[in-house]
Amino acid sequence: MNNNNEDIPEPVREQKPSKFFGIEMHWMPAEGYAESNKESLRKIAMHQILQISKSNNLDAMIPYAAINIFDRFISRNEVPRMLGEMREDIVLAADACLTISWSVRSTSFSYDEFLEADNHEYKDTDARVVRKVQLVAMEQKIDVGVDWRMRVATPISFVEFFVGIIPIGRGIKRRTLNEIVIQTQGDISFTRFLPTVIAASSVFTACRVMFNDQYYREKENMIRRVAKYVDEEDLEACLEDTYKMCIEKQIMLERDLESADWKKLEEEINRRLETSSSSSSFNSISNRDEEDDPQGKIDPDMNFELKWMMLSSEDPEERTINFPDIRTLAPDLDDPSDDNRAGATTSFRELCNTLIAPFRSCSIL
Repeated sequence: MNNNNEDIPEPVREQKPSKFFGIEMHWMPAEGYAESNKESLRKIAMHQILQISKSNNLDAMIPYAAINIFDRFISRNEVPRMLGEMREDIVLAADACLTISWSVRSTSFSYDEFLEADNHEYKDTDARVVRKVQLVAMEQKIDVGVDWRMRVATPISFVEFFVGIIPIGRGIKRRTLNEIVIQTQGDISFTRFLPTVIAASSVFTACRVMFNDQYYREKENMIRRVAKYVDEEDLEACLEDTYKMCIEKQIMLERDLESADWKKLEEEINRRLETSSSSSSFNSISNRDEEDDPQGKIDPDMNFELKWMMLSSEDPEERTINFPDIRTLAPDLDDPSDDNRAGATTSFRELCNTLIAPFRSCSIL
């Protein structure tokens, strides 16, 4: 798999924020996606990605990036016609987004391990070979569909930066801030916000819940500090949505210091609020979410339950999809005028049959 990593600057902590802010649009789905009719596809994909992530005990960053790849791809492209049935093609696309994300995040990724967890049907050699071919073919379509941008600046990339200019946030565990950011992925409405807005909103929300008095006393000052980097109206809208999400999903927030050290932290926060300048005193942005995990170990700051679908009583597997609204009608295989399109589907099937033929011809002694 060829990944275009030109979007991500070198992980140097002292880089100017502008180098990251200038590329955050690469994270965004197409405009209007949050209000589109593709939410049905997203829920089916999310259901599939959650199931496999849980089976493989993956850290939260892998499914988080997978859903973003799906959003960016599906918001600009039709569902590729690979297997014929719409639902099967969506599940295949979701699987491919997860394999892309997993292989970028961890060098321990294995298709065999993935298929082992995905479905018992793939324990059969023929089925496993066919599925690998299908996955690789879908990965290639997705790679092209997102302009080969597999690693982009995410909201997690900006969390540490906003903690730097909102000192109250330094009293909150990084795992807590990561979880708030990642749990927003469960709601398609958050896809309309830039990564910087989601990152800032997550820090603000954690401060509001955990340090309520300080938050309301310093809120105007905090907004002035971040106004240079985010749209204030977007921030206010995102703040309300993020706060409601934290309450509804009962996200557990943790302080970074023991209560015995809290007085000292308060004094430090007040001193920084009085003397620091947001434009010059804090200028680092974290690239931690982009670091590979060679051993496939779970990052403790990314180890929490994904609650993306916990409030939904609907089973995505039973969700009805309005086909004409999502992609064009399938070609009529008996229609001579559709020879090219029908041939493309037939060729893919023939490719799968060709690849598994050697396995079928082998006899087991």
